[in-house]
Order: sequence, then structure tokens, then C-alpha cells
Amino acid sequence: MSETLIFVSVNIRSKTMRVIISLIVFLLTMAGLRAADRINFFHIGLEQGLSQSTVVDIIQDKRENMWIATHNGLNRYDGNSIVRFDCDDLTAGVSNHNISALYEDKNKCLWVGTDRGVYKYDLRKDIFTFVSLKSQEGVSMDNWVANIVDDKFGNIWIVIPDQ
Repeated sequence: MSETLIFVSVNIRSKTMRVIISLIVFLLTMAGLRAADRINFFHIGLEQGLSQSTVVDIIQDKRENMWIATHNGLNRYDGNSIVRFDCDDLTAGVSNHNISALYEDKNKCLWVGTDRGVYKYDLRKDIFTFVSLKSQEGVSMDNWVANIVDDKFGNIWIVIPDQ
């Protein structure tokens, strides 16, 4: 919710107009305070099941789950409980729990950046897959991932500062 501040500087000579404007300002202020009462804050920490207290990234997926990246695993919060996920690609035999970046694509797959590359999580299959792509120059994505974003053309950009 954003706040809007309005400053009106007028020379009001009529007592009736001053009362009306004062009443309007009072009502607008009360409406703003009432809207602020509807904001709820919840503390989620180790006691609630979070894998680590240092949070690196948070996104909300299309199913309204909150995905929380930490240096000790990926966490999903559904509004009631936390489930911890390990980025383990059992087929490729690689894993990483030091999560650094999160992104959900248009197919509802979660891209998970770690300090050793990128994994895709398919919620329907409950499977992590290590993304072992190389650039045209032969550089693989096997270092710390700072961010994962898309552009208006549907391309997914993976930011790896050390490469």
C-alpha cells in the first residue's frame, strides 16, 4: 500500500469552508489509518521450520506459495507450514543447498540459482533437474548465481557475476 500526501495551501476566509475542508482531511486520514489496520505481519523463523535464519531471496509463485531461499536449503511456505526442499538431481548425481536466486517461469517451473549453478524444480513431478547448459563460448553455468530474470521476449537471463 502506498501513501499519498496532499498539501493544499489556500486562503480560506469562510468559516464553513474551513470546517468542511477540515472534515474532509480528517475523514481521509481516518480512511488511511483504517486501511493500515488490515496489514498483517507474521514472523517466520527457525521455530516455524525455516531451514536457516538468513534469507537470500523470496518469491511468490502463481499458486500463491512463498518460496524462501537460504544458504541451507529452499523453503516453501503455504500460509500455514514450511516445507524444506534440497536441490538434489538424483539422475545427474549433483546437489546444492546454498540457494542464491529464485525465478518462476511461465510454465510454473521454479528456477533455483545456487552457488554452483542452476536447478529447475518441476512441482508436478517433484523433481529437481540440474541445468547443464553452456554458452556458445563453452562456458558452463557452474558458479554463484546472483539473479534469474526474464525479458519481454520470453528469454531467461541468469546472472553469474564471476564468469
